[in-house]
Amino acid sequence: MKKTIIITALVLILSSINIVSAQNRFEHPISTGMGATGVTFIGEHSANFVNPANLMLDDYTPQFSLTIGQIGGGIGGPLADIRTYNDYLTTGELLDATRQKSMLDNWVGSSSNPGELHYAGFNVSFVPVGASYRMENQAFSFATRIRSYGKFGVSRGLMEAAIGGFNSELFEEARGVNAKSQVVSLTELSLGYARKVFDTQTDPLFDRPLRIYVGAAPKLLLGFNANTFRMESDLRVSGDSLLVHNYNFRIHTAGDLSQQLDQYISDRNTMDEMPSLADYLETPNDAFSVNSVGLGFDLGATAELELSPAFLDYGFFGDGKRFFRFGISITDIGRVSFTDDAATFQNSGELVWRGVAIDQDRLRDEFDSNLSDYFNYVVQDSIGTEVYLDLKRDDRDRTTGSLPAHMNIGFQLQAGKMMAALDLGAGFNNVGTNSKLMSLGMGFEYRVANVWPVRFGFNTGGANAASWTAGSGIITNNYSFNIGVMFVGNSQNNGTWIAAGVSALTFRF
Repeated sequence: MKKTIIITALVLILSSINIVSAQNRFEHPISTGMGATGVTFIGEHSANFVNPANLMLDDYTPQFSLTIGQIGGGIGGPLADIRTYNDYLTTGELLDATRQKSMLDNWVGSSSNPGELHYAGFNVSFVPVGASYRMENQAFSFATRIRSYGKFGVSRGLMEAAIGGFNSELFEEARGVNAKSQVVSLTELSLGYARKVFDTQTDPLFDRPLRIYVGAAPKLLLGFNANTFRMESDLRVSGDSLLVHNYNFRIHTAGDLSQQLDQYISDRNTMDEMPSLADYLETPNDAFSVNSVGLGFDLGATAELELSPAFLDYGFFGDGKRFFRFGISITDIGRVSFTDDAATFQNSGELVWRGVAIDQDRLRDEFDSNLSDYFNYVVQDSIGTEVYLDLKRDDRDRTTGSLPAHMNIGFQLQAGKMMAALDLGAGFNNVGTNSKLMSLGMGFEYRVANVWPVRFGFNTGGANAASWTAGSGIITNNYSFNIGVMFVGNSQNNGTWIAAGVSALTFRF
């Protein structure tokens, strides 16, 4: 019975996920290597997605840039606690009730709210091509980005049932057994424009040259899919013979997945034998087809204060520009809506289970006296399929996938070969790896011989644990190669976070 409910729930959850991938908030490898900073220095085509005003930055002499094949990805969150998993589930020790409680206390916190969801986020992006062109007072850019993002969450109550079974002492009072998953996949076609709006050689505060840039990047959103699964339920166990499960499953979807579930429901209502849901859940033919068109935008502003050439004029810092920058941006405003076969598939009710009563005639005649096959039918087929998978369809006007909208503030100090950056940010929603909680990132870069950047950084807050970052590459005036990684030192604090980014082919003319 325990196995059936867990498997059935997982089948329903996985049925709502077409693509599972990952990323950190800023996918650019330089950002990844510098604590997820970048509001003031990620330029060229990538500025479209971070701060469009940065299209005006003249960090490189050539005016035209072309990037082919940039990728970034990561996965993690509070639910992805690798350290606790290893400490309790890989040692070979007996996982008794005391150790189970200790493990879950470390993993997801107190048991006082067993229905609260704990999440792991995932997202990936790939930029097939991006280009930018900068003039004296304005700049233009174009970029395509393919991305998938989402999150998966479970409650402590579900983990308790999955790991420890239906313990009548633990579930004497009804406890929340909940789960949720969301995924959105789409392509963005982004056009960026920036211009210089202020330029003075003697600003009133510091008597130094000051320039201010603003920019915007509207984008066409070509949606592939957006699916959501939600299970809200509570479980009560009395002794060894009575289990009461009040449940409500909902799947919001559209397109081929809706058609597959429609066919399952139709066959279920007409066939003599109960069909298997797994036989109907194939990779949708429209998984990479454009099923929705929407609009989004990114916008920002950057101020650059030129510092005296004597500022930090020491041999370690070397020759080069010296300036301070401040940037602010709002990114990923928009959403996609899917209308073709948009539907909600749901099932709700109460399961009261009093154990398995063995029908000796059926056991002998239909299962050749094989108890294993008989129990599998009674528990999995009869309860799992007939009860939980008795789905009903409700038509919807649309199924919507929101972008992970975010507000970002950044600071940057450049002194020759050395750069230091600090960013603050907070999401407008909790989509994917986004969080309404504020995050802070710090990053440093030092260019050895002006061509070999050594980067490191730190990021904390938001939905993820404190993370360390590192990166490197090759940078010249006409070519760049960059790579960055992000990792968590102690996943027990707030889960694991692993991310990486690579941009190998950036040319400037």
